[in-house]
Amino acid sequence: MPQIPADFVRVLRTTPSYYTGESWAFWFIYLAPILLKDRFSDGKYYTHLCELSDIIQGCLRFTLTMDQVNELRQAIIAWIHKYEEYYYQHLENRLRVCTLTVHGMAGLRSKCFPWANLNNNVLHVAYLEQLNARYDLEAELSSASKMQRAAACTREYAYEEYPQAVRVPPYQRHHVPTKIIRDKIADHFSGLLGKRPHQVLSFIPEKIPSFGKLRIVQGDSIRSASACGDGATAERDMSFIRYEIESRPTTTAAWVVRISYGRLERVLECTLPSAKELQHLAGKTRLLAVISPCLNTQGKDAALVRTSYRDIGDPIVTDFQAVVAVVGRVERRDRWYIVDRTGGLICPEFFPEDEDVDNN
Repeated sequence: MPQIPADFVRVLRTTPSYYTGESWAFWFIYLAPILLKDRFSDGKYYTHLCELSDIIQGCLRFTLTMDQVNELRQAIIAWIHKYEEYYYQHLENRLRVCTLTVHGMAGLRSKCFPWANLNNNVLHVAYLEQLNARYDLEAELSSASKMQRAAACTREYAYEEYPQAVRVPPYQRHHVPTKIIRDKIADHFSGLLGKRPHQVLSFIPEKIPSFGKLRIVQGDSIRSASACGDGATAERDMSFIRYEIESRPTTTAAWVVRISYGRLERVLECTLPSAKELQHLAGKTRLLAVISPCLNTQGKDAALVRTSYRDIGDPIVTDFQAVVAVVGRVERRDRWYIVDRTGGLICPEFFPEDEDVDNN
């Protein structure tokens, strides 16, 4: 599925025989509830599938209270009972549907079989702690993970006022935005300055550097529409994003954060002149995101509820600080459904079958 970013899942081909454990986990959590809706002759099977998706998500949350653990255990028990009723039906000739996977879920609820990858992670952390204590490797060990994702390489650039963003080549120093985009930029800055757009437009530079690729520190990689290829080569679409903008209906109302989704067209590095008319923005460099919004998502959070759209609207310009994460999309019946990973789940790890892991 080319509309699913590579950061989400590495292998996701159309043929399930090529799926890995990571692929199946992603499919059950994010894709199955969308693609299989109204596909069953009886709606109870779809509901049962969604309950399994909820269980998997519950197991992958960063934190769980004891009450949530107990609720999860009861949900697993209820799901297994329904599985036996719907599929096994207590008939000998249907015994083959009682696979080891379902048996393993039964073991989950009794805490008899700890997660193998959790054991491995704890063991490896203990190894590193012992190495640090014996050989005084605190500096080396603390910088290893930072060098992998957080630190910018020689061809990348980090902005002091945007610590979450790292610019990635290519970089167009002499990009000339269209008149429509210049007007949008003036609209954006006029709202910040309390002026009319025509009062700000003359201060907008004729040439504004542009770049199309960036990564969020400790987060996703984003490739804007301007940096996407011509379709001749297979590549994942990483141009659709989740962004959040504060707004209020009236000047006396409270500010409210509205969740939106859209296609990131490009990012502009706009340096304003040192003019007193620009007040606190004089001489400042701001990163501006040019976004074509997904229409009629109604402020829904796609990480919590299914959110879809048909069309995208005219571009808007907003500060890059509004960009939260990259999102994926799934097409179903002439609508695009948003796949949003910002719901507080950890990324599951899967080990080869021949890896020797002690489960005792």
